[in-house]
Amino acid sequence: MKNNQERSKKLSQAQGVELVGLMKVLGRNREAAITELKKMDDAVRAINRSKAAMSPDKRAGFLFEEMIAGTYNASARKAGDFTTTATTGSSGGFGVDPRVDIRVHQSGKIIAEAQAKCCAKPARTAISISKPRYSGTERVVPSGQGKKVQELLTNSAKAKATSMNPRMRQIGRARAEASAKTTEKLTAGGHQSRPVSHDEAIRLAKGDTSKISKIIMVETLSSAAINGAKSGAVFSCGISAITASKKLVCGEISVKDAAKSVAKETIVGGARCAATAVIAEGVKSAAKRSLPKVAGTAILRGAGPMAVAGCVMDVATDAYIGELTIKSAAKSATRAAGGWAGAEGGALLGTAICPGLGTVIGGILGGIGGSLLGGAW
Repeated sequence: MKNNQERSKKLSQAQGVELVGLMKVLGRNREAAITELKKMDDAVRAINRSKAAMSPDKRAGFLFEEMIAGTYNASARKAGDFTTTATTGSSGGFGVDPRVDIRVHQSGKIIAEAQAKCCAKPARTAISISKPRYSGTERVVPSGQGKKVQELLTNSAKAKATSMNPRMRQIGRARAEASAKTTEKLTAGGHQSRPVSHDEAIRLAKGDTSKISKIIMVETLSSAAINGAKSGAVFSCGISAITASKKLVCGEISVKDAAKSVAKETIVGGARCAATAVIAEGVKSAAKRSLPKVAGTAILRGAGPMAVAGCVMDVATDAYIGELTIKSAAKSATRAAGGWAGAEGGALLGTAICPGLGTVIGGILGGIGGSLLGGAW
């Protein structure tokens, strides 16, 4: 009886390797967002190489545009929007346009145009964005300058509104329009970019891309945790519901107890898988640093990192509750190995039968079977 209870508990609390395919499906949007951030990183590095002869201050302007466009695209992908994209003159393909720095396309149509200026001082930024030829565009300014730039432009516009000089009144109208369009974030199509400060852009121009690396790292870990939590909760809820239903039919538990059991297993399973997914990211990082490129790539693409992370979680859990032994640790290792092999084999077979859905189902069933066989001794 005890062995059956342990097996049921292990099954409802997925080790993680079974859920790699499901996590990919549920995490499609977040993974696409991370891809956009990596594209942005590549664009920043390319600009630093191609415009190396420029001063850091001037080059920072181009990098500012890429950061705004790149983080906007990441925001759109995270929301599940794959038809809306911000492009720049530097890397977006529309070439040099003195009026526009960033264009936002949605399903092939331009829905927004923006002029991005990254000056050190708000006064300079205000003058730079208020040229009449920029009329109709959004004016994206560095983080921390938005309110001051608007204030300067509004005050200047009011002062010039009553001027006897037609040219001054024209400048005043341009500044009033610019003030109304000033923003620290590119906003269009229901999505927003991140704000970027002048200092951050200067650091990028000097080759310090740690800001981007940090953004990618945070997004990667949060994506792993969220996707893991979703997948673990779905898996644990389903397995626990089956187990509870059987007990309910047999009269072993009440409806209330069955509901409590399912709720508890869902929460625990989600939390466990979230932690496992985060640990797996650490495994991936270590594999990239220590393994040859070919071997590392092969392992990172599959369920290997989740298998290793699941083993770590098993051992850590047993240690925490005081049940860690050489035998339990060995079982965790064989469960991980069996689950890994089963998930890979099941996903391969499922893909052959029905790519997509079959891949996910095959991976889950194969992972469960492999994990059970690996821990059966």
